Amino acid sequence: MMNEEVGSEKIVLGELLKNRAKVESVSRIIGPDYFTDATNEILYSELLEYAEQHKKVEDFSDDIVHLRRWLKGRGRFAAVGGNDYIVELFETTNLPVDVDMHVDMIREDFFKRRGAEITTHYAEQFRNGAGLAELLSGLQGELDALKNEAECHAVCPIRFTPLTQVDAKAVSWFWPNRIPAGMLSMIVGNPGIGKSFLTMYVAAQITTGRNWPDAENTMEPGSVLLFSDEESLEYAIKPRLLSQGADCSKVFAFNSLDLKGQAFTIQDSLRHLETYLDNVPDCRLIIFDPITAYLGNANENSNSDVRGVLLGLQQLAQRRHITVIGVSHFSKKSDLEAIYRTLGSTAFTAAARSVWAVVTEKTDIEGQRPARLFLPVKSNYSVDVDGLRFNLIDGQVAFDGQVVHHDIDKIMQGGHTPAQKNEASNWLRERLGTDAVLAGDVLSEGEQAGYSYATIQRAATDLGVIKRRSAMYTGKPGQSMKNTIPVRVRNSYRWQLTRGSYRKEHPCCENPFGLLDHKEIPADVVHHRQPVREYPGLSEYSRQTSLKVFGSEEKWAQFSTELLHQYSFNGCGGWSQAQLLRNTENPLVYTLSWDFMADFAISKCRCTKRAPACSEMEPASQ
Repeated sequence: MMNEEVGSEKIVLGELLKNRAKVESVSRIIGPDYFTDATNEILYSELLEYAEQHKKVEDFSDDIVHLRRWLKGRGRFAAVGGNDYIVELFETTNLPVDVDMHVDMIREDFFKRRGAEITTHYAEQFRNGAGLAELLSGLQGELDALKNEAECHAVCPIRFTPLTQVDAKAVSWFWPNRIPAGMLSMIVGNPGIGKSFLTMYVAAQITTGRNWPDAENTMEPGSVLLFSDEESLEYAIKPRLLSQGADCSKVFAFNSLDLKGQAFTIQDSLRHLETYLDNVPDCRLIIFDPITAYLGNANENSNSDVRGVLLGLQQLAQRRHITVIGVSHFSKKSDLEAIYRTLGSTAFTAAARSVWAVVTEKTDIEGQRPARLFLPVKSNYSVDVDGLRFNLIDGQVAFDGQVVHHDIDKIMQGGHTPAQKNEASNWLRERLGTDAVLAGDVLSEGEQAGYSYATIQRAATDLGVIKRRSAMYTGKPGQSMKNTIPVRVRNSYRWQLTRGSYRKEHPCCENPFGLLDHKEIPADVVHHRQPVREYPGLSEYSRQTSLKVFGSEEKWAQFSTELLHQYSFNGCGGWSQAQLLRNTENPLVYTLSWDFMADFAISKCRCTKRAPACSEMEPASQ
């Protein structure tokens, strides 16, 4: 009989004596024979019977005095250890304990004993000369049955906490109405915007106890732990702290993890951090800049990975009542709302109790340095929270003390809401269609329609608009295109929708770009461009695909010729499908490829092998 087993039995019985309403749920998991101690087994059996009587009799009195009388009336009071043992059981649960865990331990010990008994029985039979194959088969069968029985009696792993056991608490503020204390918050913004300067300002306020720009600092001065993966301690962090008037004796910057071959990660090193916190009892703040540098092997884009990592950090913050601020960058997806712009998984924003953005304030005054805005992206506990404006003056964060009312989404999307950006994209799509339109005309018409230059440019990026300088051709009207010279003209950029966007609505093989108009203009840039090879397909699969898309090789040749003219090509290489390209309207100039080095190698090395040539590749024009 093991002391641990008896200890679990006493804890369970003590809890059942105090809370006999729990007898029914425990009885579905363990029976009297699960107990190793005879006295405990008898008492548990009596408690089960006592509970049954409670169900049958409506006015059944349920208290410890009545239980004692009931046991004495049945002649079982002495068998269960008498008054002294019942008092001892009561005392085993004076402190809060996880009774379900001890019930599960009793159950596991019971099935372990059963398994040992079965194994011992078959081992004895084997020593008495029984056949090995038959014994193994029987042993496996009994163990499988025991496993199934154990699974049926397993303790339910789900745990719920009754709200009657939860004490309601008011939110404690680190920065009143902005950053809650003892929780995880995020500060996000583009690189170089001033996030690190702002965290140094926060550290200075905490180490000195100075008031916030908009509220009183209600926290006692305390220490700050700093994890910085990007900034130099000597050239950036220390000078910024000094300029903010921080008490540097209370700021501790992470140096290294004294474990060979290991780096500090939130996922694996929190236990070491908690041990270190025992030496810094006045720690008020931990800063991770950037927080993504300390995720270890966790994928920053995986919701489940990030939530798993941040859960431990949240629990440490709550347990120690230490505020944690994670610094991160915005993603490049400018069309998203600010709450979805934090780099990596949305779990960063979801896990943080407050998220603040640092952005640049737009100004129309030429030469004026724009201020920074500290704006709310998300706040679970704040009430009617507004933003603040600050400037960076000689390395110091200087708030002007005025609250600002700005829509963070509108600021980050160039002054337009997502709905307005969608309108601009729809307008641009309709304006371009399948044509190539001069960029100047598009921007001018867009401005007349109420869209700014920046908005049209963003819409063009979202739609994947192709922006290319026009290719024009010199020569007289009616002159064959093969004798003209292609030129590029300055200030003649044209915009076109992508081929893929057009083909979603026009799957046929027509030219999705449309030819530019060819006009007689002075050439300021003249050059010759050609692809190495133009083929509808070499393999059978490629040929079949080409026929499926274009209908015939002749249509492919015409399409390819027009497309090459469109992109300033005026010739095709010596390895091209010359016969097809020769018969198109406005054919390309055919360019022979002379193999000088091969001839030289043959003459010097007497090599007779040459690359195979295609007999059908006759020049389209000489």
